[in-house]
Amino acid sequence: MNKKIFDKRLCFEGIKSLKLVGMVFLVLGIIISFLIPFNTDKNLVDKIYTISRYLPHIMAIHTVITPCLTLYMFSFLLKRNASDFYHSIPHKRTCLFLSFFVSVVAWIIIIITAITLSSMLASKIMITGIKIDIGNIVLTTIGFFIASITVAAGICFAETITGNIISNIVVSGYILILPRVIYNFVLYEVCENSYEIFIYDKYLLESFINKNLSTRIIVYDYYAYQNPFKYWHNWLYTGVIFLLFLILAIVFFNKRKSEAAGNPSTSRVLQNVYRILFAMIISLIPINQCVNRVSNSYLPYGKVDIKIVISYYVLVIFGYFIFEILMTKSFKTLVKTIPGLGIVAVLNILMITGIIFAGNKIVDYSPSPKELDRVVFYVDTYDVNNRYKEIEYVTKDEKVMKVFCDALKTEVKYYESGGVPDMGYMHDICFVEKNGVKHFRRVCIDENVINAAISKVKDEYEFRK
Repeated sequence: MNKKIFDKRLCFEGIKSLKLVGMVFLVLGIIISFLIPFNTDKNLVDKIYTISRYLPHIMAIHTVITPCLTLYMFSFLLKRNASDFYHSIPHKRTCLFLSFFVSVVAWIIIIITAITLSSMLASKIMITGIKIDIGNIVLTTIGFFIASITVAAGICFAETITGNIISNIVVSGYILILPRVIYNFVLYEVCENSYEIFIYDKYLLESFINKNLSTRIIVYDYYAYQNPFKYWHNWLYTGVIFLLFLILAIVFFNKRKSEAAGNPSTSRVLQNVYRILFAMIISLIPINQCVNRVSNSYLPYGKVDIKIVISYYVLVIFGYFIFEILMTKSFKTLVKTIPGLGIVAVLNILMITGIIFAGNKIVDYSPSPKELDRVVFYVDTYDVNNRYKEIEYVTKDEKVMKVFCDALKTEVKYYESGGVPDMGYMHDICFVEKNGVKHFRRVCIDENVINAAISKVKDEYEFRK
């Protein structure tokens, strides 16, 4: 047996087998690269090359092209005859996997490079005087490459623990997208149930989640901070996820039996997990309704009739059984899956009570100046180039801290009485306790109060100097 962990011949065979799919995406990408500047208004005053304007199709690399290439390359795992053949060749499993994975990576590099260069070339030819920041483009394409190989590794991992195309696509979604969906859903519901005074985007976990480039796109990148793909710390975080997926894929690829091809999963336990997760995705709708029904009625959608909640849960049960039928293509196992509904019910109860509890804890937080070490407040402004920036002010003055504490209490009282505060503009506040614990809140404060606080902070700074 060949003991190498990588084989050039196998890699080139993989590149050849992807030729049709790769060439279609390559040609299409180059055509789009030329069509975009061709159809752009040549009289634009602002002739700055941005990804969102001239290279938006690069976002298809990790969202469409990479999944198609990966699914096609490793489709032999889903067909019994092909699976038997590849498992019988005289190469180590790791060698087989890495050689084919590098084939996918090679096509990703070819397509990214081709569409990026053709886009810049077409823009330079067709739009006179356009400014292209080559460094920014290179950094951005590196970010998209890392995002793409992470997606490829995640899909490969999914293919090693599934046996047919439907379960493969579903589990790929579980691995790559579901954690972000659940995280965003819980945050949204917690914010709604805390009158939206909770600021989650300043916490460490949120900043880590946002560093995962495989679940990000560029909507608008006129300013540098709007492009997450160009920063090395995002590359590093996404790279760690890539290595995790790659290692898991190699481990499970080595353990996978050829007989798994054609089956919904490689084990009955995993099949139960996939079905329960599918039911939980549908359950997000009734969970949303349940949380809103028991939360405060100031929300615009108000309370929900219990009949609607019951109707949604009927759909959850229906979807639970339909998923099993689609995966197994049989009705024989339906009775055995009924206990899994109990797990779905427990998870629903835990999620509903957890969201309500978290919302109540946030609303109940009412600090006093004596409990605090300092208060940090943030003011939105624009620099001389009209670029947005956030200025951070820190105060330890007890009177100023009391103003912010009272503002938080007043805002909560407004919401609890069914009203909406209309005392000024929303400002982000961080209450830092003496033990170092931080509580971020968004509070409506009159601009005169903010200006007075800023003036006091400046006086404090001058005094400390």
